[in-house]
Amino acid sequence: MAIKAWIDGDMRLAMRLLQWAQPEENKQRKEAKFNEEIDVDLKAA
Repeated sequence: MAIKAWIDGDMRLAMRLLQWAQPEENKQRKEAKFNEEIDVDLKAA
């Protein structure tokens, strides 16, 4: 379904379908990004 949405030009739907299909990986990416932002804030202070 995500590939069909991508072929049809609906990138938002394709991304939502991929995120739905891999929720744990997306959660880990969000946590990694959050941790990276914290590191940047601490270095700036």
